Amino acid sequence: MKTIVVCYDYGYVNGGAAKVAILGALGLAARGYRVIYFAPVGPMDERLTAAGIETICLDQQDLAGASSPLRGALRGIWNVDAARRLTSLLGGLDAKSTVIYQHGWSKAMSPSCQRAIAKSGIPSLYYMHEYFAACPNGAFFDYPAGKNCERAPMSLACITRNCDARALHHKAFRVARHGALNSFGKFDKALRHIIYISELQLRVMRPWLPDDVEPQYAPNPIDVADDGPAPIADDAPFLFVGRFSREKGAFLAAEAAGRVNAPMQFVGDGELMDALKVAAPAAEFTGWVAPQRATELMRHARALVFPSLWYECQPLTVLEALANGVPIIVSDNCAGAEFVTDGETGLHVASQNVDSLAAAMGRLMDNDKARSLGKSAYDRYWAAPHTLDRRVDVVERALGNAITS
Repeated sequence: MKTIVVCYDYGYVNGGAAKVAILGALGLAARGYRVIYFAPVGPMDERLTAAGIETICLDQQDLAGASSPLRGALRGIWNVDAARRLTSLLGGLDAKSTVIYQHGWSKAMSPSCQRAIAKSGIPSLYYMHEYFAACPNGAFFDYPAGKNCERAPMSLACITRNCDARALHHKAFRVARHGALNSFGKFDKALRHIIYISELQLRVMRPWLPDDVEPQYAPNPIDVADDGPAPIADDAPFLFVGRFSREKGAFLAAEAAGRVNAPMQFVGDGELMDALKVAAPAAEFTGWVAPQRATELMRHARALVFPSLWYECQPLTVLEALANGVPIIVSDNCAGAEFVTDGETGLHVASQNVDSLAAAMGRLMDNDKARSLGKSAYDRYWAAPHTLDRRVDVVERALGNAITS
């Protein structure tokens, strides 16, 4: 293995998946591999070129930034230009010494790029950040109903159910795109090597993956300094960090805090911001803040409240809280619970159960209890930290397996 082609929708950090893709490319380049980073949407992160990584950016818009909804939908189903450029790139590489490391395709690359990968004859490794490999909306979550979806992907029950977070026509687009993924895109035919990021994710996905797929666990890395456990002041607030959307459970946090008269701080933004401010008039809202400021707020918190309603795969915020010695109150329905030992580094609560959440917040109003759990969280995390080197070790092995199998 000499050359690694990293494929992702974005060439810059705009979320957790992009951060993992870019950090992974940097880590592999540092180990002496020739790394090529392919992305339809720029600008490209300056760290890539500074590390000697070859970058190919198509200067396209993602689906949300398309000049018209129709143009965005058509490109989302089949991005002709991206497939042509990727085919050209892969055609000039030696299939015996190259491996494709793909992270995502749902925002810009489209199923057309999966066809280019399948036809290239170059082995590939797919990093599952979510559930798009099986589920049309990528979450196995029925947004209008506000609960997990148990329907078989692309079954009649799935196709006819409007489970989308936006509108019925968005679901129609997602169904059309997913149909193209496995028919014209040949995605399922080429899917042999995957990386998963939590046992929950693998359990949910396993029934819909090819029988001969080889899964490999690789923890997502976080970039965090060891500054010791957070002090947790007597008046420290509970903290919610994330997008203000229904599946994240922000309203549960607001209601639970009100029941136990707990101070609450919300970091983030989203379509439910105005309604959330009405639901939690005493809470503090900061909006999105820079990473350094987010860490400061984390270290001044009593506990992180993470009441996610969906099968969240591996929330980085939970890991960051552990690293900073901040206890976590986490829903038992998301993979964050895998990284929190109930009663030792935080508390598990029943999903969508405001009574359970309020009771947990009430327990952590006890300063000594909060500090004890925070110290344990810090000790447990730093005994086996989620470093970039640790993840690159696993990815390197998985890429090697893909090229030799």
